[in-house]
Amino acid sequence: MPLQRAVRVPFSEKVFVYSDNRMVMAQAGDLSETGMLLHPQAPLSVGGAAWLRFSLPGSTVELDGRLVREAPEQDRYALAVQFNAVPAAVQKQIEDLVDRRLDGAPRPSPKAAPDLLTLYQQALAQIEREERADGAPRLRRRATAR
Repeated sequence: MPLQRAVRVPFSEKVFVYSDNRMVMAQAGDLSETGMLLHPQAPLSVGGAAWLRFSLPGSTVELDGRLVREAPEQDRYALAVQFNAVPAAVQKQIEDLVDRRLDGAPRPSPKAAPDLLTLYQQALAQIEREERADGAPRLRRRATAR
Protein backbone atom coordinates (compact mmCIF):
# COMPACT_ATOMS: atom_id res chain seq x y z
CA MET A 1 0.00 0.00 0.00
CA PRO A 2 1.53 3.34 -0.96
CA LEU A 3 2.46 5.85 1.70
CA GLN A 4 0.22 8.92 1.54
CA ARG A 5 0.20 12.31 3.17
CA ALA A 6 -3.17 13.79 4.12
CA VAL A 7 -4.26 17.28 3.08
CA ARG A 8 -3.94 19.81 5.91
CA VAL A 9 -6.16 22.83 6.44
CA PRO A 10 -5.95 25.71 8.93
CA PHE A 11 -7.66 24.88 12.22
CA SER A 12 -7.36 27.08 15.31
CA GLU A 13 -9.52 25.49 18.00
CA LYS A 14 -8.43 25.03 21.60
CA VAL A 15 -7.50 21.41 22.33
CA PHE A 16 -7.30 19.66 25.70
CA VAL A 17 -4.44 17.15 25.57
CA TYR A 18 -3.95 14.49 28.22
CA SER A 19 -0.51 12.93 27.94
CA ASP A 20 2.40 12.18 30.24
CA ASN A 21 -0.12 11.86 33.12
CA ARG A 22 -1.13 15.52 32.87
CA MET A 23 -3.60 17.77 31.11
CA VAL A 24 -2.14 20.46 28.84
CA MET A 25 -4.00 23.12 26.88
CA ALA A 26 -3.00 23.54 23.26
CA GLN A 27 -3.96 25.63 20.27
CA ALA A 28 -4.45 23.67 17.07
CA GLY A 29 -2.51 24.91 14.05
CA ASP A 30 -3.90 22.69 11.34
CA LEU A 31 -6.09 19.62 10.87
CA SER A 32 -6.09 16.69 8.47
CA GLU A 33 -8.07 13.47 8.25
CA THR A 34 -5.21 11.68 10.04
CA GLY A 35 -4.07 14.16 12.68
CA MET A 36 -3.36 17.73 13.69
CA LEU A 37 -0.60 20.14 14.53
CA LEU A 38 -0.69 21.40 18.10
CA HIS A 39 0.90 24.32 19.93
CA PRO A 40 0.83 23.06 23.53
CA GLN A 41 1.47 25.36 26.48
CA ALA A 42 4.09 22.89 27.75
CA PRO A 43 6.31 20.34 25.98
CA LEU A 44 5.03 16.77 25.68
CA SER A 45 6.89 13.52 25.00
CA VAL A 46 7.16 12.52 21.35
CA GLY A 47 6.06 8.90 20.95
CA GLY A 48 3.64 9.12 23.83
CA ALA A 49 -0.05 8.35 23.71
CA ALA A 50 -2.46 11.26 23.94
CA TRP A 51 -6.17 11.79 24.56
CA LEU A 52 -7.56 14.84 22.75
CA ARG A 53 -10.75 16.82 23.23
CA PHE A 54 -11.68 19.60 20.81
CA SER A 55 -14.65 21.11 19.01
CA LEU A 56 -15.78 20.52 15.47
CA PRO A 57 -18.74 22.44 14.03
CA GLY A 58 -21.76 21.21 15.97
CA SER A 59 -20.01 18.84 18.39
CA THR A 60 -17.17 18.17 20.77
CA VAL A 61 -15.02 15.16 19.96
CA GLU A 62 -12.66 13.03 21.99
CA LEU A 63 -9.97 11.03 20.20
CA ASP A 64 -6.94 8.96 21.05
CA GLY A 65 -3.71 9.69 19.26
CA ARG A 66 0.05 9.42 19.28
CA LEU A 67 2.45 12.35 19.52
CA VAL A 68 4.54 11.59 16.46
CA ARG A 69 7.02 14.44 16.04
CA GLU A 70 8.07 17.89 17.12
CA ALA A 71 7.52 20.42 14.39
CA PRO A 72 9.66 23.44 15.22
CA GLU A 73 8.24 26.76 14.11
CA GLN A 74 9.91 30.14 14.30
CA ASP A 75 7.91 31.64 17.10
CA ARG A 76 6.53 28.73 19.14
CA TYR A 77 6.73 25.04 19.99
CA ALA A 78 4.67 22.72 17.80
CA LEU A 79 3.87 19.03 18.00
CA ALA A 80 2.21 16.73 15.46
CA VAL A 81 -0.36 14.19 16.64
CA GLN A 82 -1.64 11.25 14.63
CA PHE A 83 -5.17 10.07 15.38
CA ASN A 84 -5.86 6.44 16.32
CA ALA A 85 -9.06 4.58 15.37
CA VAL A 86 -11.29 7.54 14.53
CA PRO A 87 -15.01 6.64 14.75
CA ALA A 88 -16.75 6.81 11.35
CA ALA A 89 -19.05 9.69 12.36
CA VAL A 90 -16.10 11.80 13.56
CA GLN A 91 -14.07 10.89 10.48
CA LYS A 92 -16.95 12.17 8.32
CA GLN A 93 -17.08 15.44 10.29
CA ILE A 94 -13.33 15.94 9.81
CA GLU A 95 -13.54 15.13 6.08
CA ASP A 96 -16.42 17.59 5.67
CA LEU A 97 -14.50 20.32 7.51
CA VAL A 98 -11.40 19.73 5.39
CA ASP A 99 -13.51 19.91 2.22
CA ARG A 100 -15.16 23.18 3.35
CA ARG A 101 -11.79 24.73 4.24
CA LEU A 102 -10.48 23.83 0.79
CA ASP A 103 -13.35 26.02 -0.44
CA GLY A 104 -14.10 24.01 -3.53
CA ALA A 105 -10.44 23.73 -4.56
CA PRO A 106 -9.56 20.23 -5.72
CA ARG A 107 -7.74 18.12 -3.21
CA PRO A 108 -4.08 17.79 -4.05
CA SER A 109 -3.29 14.22 -4.99
CA PRO A 110 -1.17 12.49 -2.34
CA LYS A 111 2.36 11.58 -3.28
CA ALA A 112 2.62 7.81 -3.48
CA ALA A 113 5.86 6.17 -2.45
CA PRO A 114 7.26 3.68 -4.97
CA ASP A 115 6.52 0.08 -4.13
CA LEU A 116 9.28 -2.25 -2.96
CA LEU A 117 9.60 -4.07 -6.30
CA THR A 118 10.14 -0.77 -8.13
CA LEU A 119 12.83 0.28 -5.64
CA TYR A 120 14.54 -3.12 -5.99
CA GLN A 121 14.49 -2.92 -9.81
CA GLN A 122 15.90 0.63 -9.72
CA ALA A 123 18.72 -0.47 -7.40
CA LEU A 124 19.61 -3.45 -9.64
CA ALA A 125 19.63 -1.24 -12.74
CA GLN A 126 21.99 1.21 -10.99
CA ILE A 127 24.33 -1.63 -9.98
CA GLU A 128 24.36 -2.99 -13.53
CA ARG A 129 25.19 0.49 -14.92
CA GLU A 130 28.09 0.78 -12.48
CA GLU A 131 29.34 -2.72 -13.41
CA ARG A 132 29.31 -1.83 -17.11
CA ALA A 133 31.15 1.44 -16.39
CA ASP A 134 34.13 -0.09 -14.57
CA GLY A 135 33.88 -3.81 -15.35
CA ALA A 136 33.97 -4.86 -11.68
CA PRO A 137 31.09 -7.13 -10.62
CA ARG A 138 29.06 -5.79 -7.67
CA LEU A 139 26.72 -8.73 -7.19
CA ARG A 140 27.18 -12.46 -7.47
CA ARG A 141 24.25 -13.76 -9.42
CA ARG A 142 22.86 -17.22 -8.91
CA ALA A 143 22.91 -19.53 -11.86
CA THR A 144 19.40 -20.37 -12.90
CA ALA A 145 18.37 -23.41 -14.86
CA ARG A 146 16.36 -22.65 -17.94
